[in-house]
Amino acid sequence: IQNANDNAATYNDCPAGSGADTITFSVASITFTGSISVISDIQLNGPVIFSGGNVTNMFVSASSGNGILRLNQLTLKNGNNTSGGAILMNGGAVVCTTSRFEDNVASFVGGAINGNGPLDLNGCFFERNTAGDDGGAIYHNGADPATIIGTIFRDNATGSGNGGSGGAIYNTAPMTITGSVFDGNTANVKTNMGIGGGAIFHGSATNEGMVITASAFGGNQVNGADGRGGAVFSNGSSPLS
Repeated sequence: IQNANDNAATYNDCPAGSGADTITFSVASITFTGSISVISDIQLNGPVIFSGGNVTNMFVSASSGNGILRLNQLTLKNGNNTSGGAILMNGGAVVCTTSRFEDNVASFVGGAINGNGPLDLNGCFFERNTAGDDGGAIYHNGADPATIIGTIFRDNATGSGNGGSGGAIYNTAPMTITGSVFDGNTANVKTNMGIGGGAIFHGSATNEGMVITASAFGGNQVNGADGRGGAVFSNGSSPLS
């Protein structure tokens, strides 16, 4: 990955190159001891399990970055970070197909993914990811759109810290969700703060919309006296259809 970032043979495990890069893994699992920066267009192909060992997240990008992280048939598990337990993308895009995010933890927001760039998920699975505040599985903030297709969110939760909204997803950007399932997600909100969205919180100061089509919600809940929206909470300025 560093060679791809550098467009040079910084390490001798693969040759120098340019443009988009594809890395296909032939090992069963890799445990990270620290996160890796993404500043170029990188495709990672599995099947392979990436583990943060409960001490680190796996991928990050800088606020000025325009990298693209493409994941195919990967499992990212046991990541741990303040924000973005598995992936923290302060710039650039995340594109995931048939990949899994399990047991990742963020003490603040985005149990599995925290990003403010484009997000594209197709056929993915998020289970038992947790955030101390908002976005048990995903915290998506900014102006770039997100598209989620055929993805399952199960038993994700917020509120392990100060309490927060969006048991599975906290979103403030344009988002389209199609053919997806939200099952058993929980938002644990602080009594004196309220809000909620057991599965999804959607809200934006710029009136960005969310469209949900052919999707199922079951067993999602909000805990807390001021909590609202067992499945979905959308604030009044953000269109939901």
